[in-house]
Amino acid sequence: MRLVLAARRSELARIQAFQVGHALEKINPQVKIEYSFHESLGDRNQNDPLWQMPEKGVFTQDLRAGLLAGRYDLAVHSWKDLAIEDDGTTEIAATLPRADMRDLLLMRADRWPEASRRGRLTILTSSPRRSFNLDSFLSYALPATIEELIFEPVRGNVQTRVRKMWQPGADGLIVAKAAIDRLLEA
Repeated sequence: MRLVLAARRSELARIQAFQVGHALEKINPQVKIEYSFHESLGDRNQNDPLWQMPEKGVFTQDLRAGLLAGRYDLAVHSWKDLAIEDDGTTEIAATLPRADMRDLLLMRADRWPEASRRGRLTILTSSPRRSFNLDSFLSYALPATIEELIFEPVRGNVQTRVRKMWQPGADGLIVAKAAIDRLLEA
């Protein structure tokens, strides 16, 4: 039996798709997985912060449309990318075990002395939730007195976000530990 499994084109999405494909093949050795990787609306629009985009499911609506059109049998994506509203046309069939849910703060070693001296830190993040939750925590958790935390939105896959951290004006980056773990294990 052949199943076509779709996912986004990013390296992290491909890794997750391969994890699902291997799990399915392990459960049923007669299953042969064919992969189909696609660019989503969220991948194409790299300028707008996700929370400002008018569309819902910017990383999943293209996959859902292809699934409903019969171009593939399964679509794999992260829970965080799912639209909250469910229209009943698709269903979540399975979930892999939860990966590490912590966040990592990546700091530029060349920026830390100046940031700690001036008491101001500019951190890139793709998530308003992280900005909100980490604002008060980082003020007392960092090994320096930081009086002003500035969270700037950043878009792109993990590798792109890490590259953007090296652009002028950025001191660090918040990223999901699970994403870094998956990329390093691949």
